[in-house]
Amino acid sequence: SQNQACLREKDAVIADSKRRLSEKCQEVDEKDREIAKKSRQLKNKDVLISAERQSVQEKELLLSQNQACLREKDAVIADSKRRLSEKCQEVDEKDREIAKKSRQLKNKDVLISAERQSVQEKELLLSQNQACL
Repeated sequence: SQNQACLREKDAVIADSKRRLSEKCQEVDEKDREIAKKSRQLKNKDVLISAERQSVQEKELLLSQNQACLREKDAVIADSKRRLSEKCQEVDEKDREIAKKSRQLKNKDVLISAERQSVQEKELLLSQNQACL
């Protein structure tokens, strides 16, 4: 009878242990599912990170190409400005030369006018002299 009471106690302990073990197994299974889920999420995040890194690399390449293009354009602009400045100086020189020639033409016109007046005076004197003769 003591043995049976002891056996019942042991059976109860065993039954309780099996129940607790079963609960822990279920808990472990749930944790395993959660770990698997988190692992899938991590893989997805790794894929996203990889895609973002590739996008960043592509953007860096485009940026580098754009910067090279900008440097080329800056060089073309600088060359154009230099050539424009040279042409402006050339135009200024030509303008000064034109102004000088214009003054010379005016002076020649004044001389021509004076010469014509002198010729008219000579013709008048000549005509007067011939009338006297």
